[in-house]
This record gives sequence, C-alpha cells and structure tokens, in this order.
Amino acid sequence: MKFNINLVSNIQVEGIDFNDYPDFCDAFIVGADHDGVEMTEEQILLLEEHYPDFCYEAIADSIH
Repeated sequence: MKFNINLVSNIQVEGIDFNDYPDFCDAFIVGADHDGVEMTEEQILLLEEHYPDFCYEAIADSIH
C-alpha cells in the first residue's frame, strides 16, 4: 500500500522516553488519519515500515 504522506495528519504518538533522546526508539504511532480517514493498525504499521523518516519526524514533532 502506498501512502501520500502529505495526506497523513492527526498523528498520535505513545512511548516517548526522553531518556532515549534523540533516538526515541520506543516511541510509536498509535493513530493517524490519511486523507481525513482514520488509519487502521495495519496501515500504521505499513507507514512505519515504508516511511521511517516521516514517522521519526512525526514523533519528534509531537514533543514540541
């Protein structure tokens, strides 16, 4: 499944451990929307697998 990452929004993140800065390897996306539709758990896993840089930036952005 391909994602237009520009359409991913409303990202919710859990597992942020500031002792793990800057890696945040335990943080993960628990919810998001794609083009206004809530993503399934499977879609989120595929997003994390195929777009790790986007997911890392989303996690980093969530702490600001």
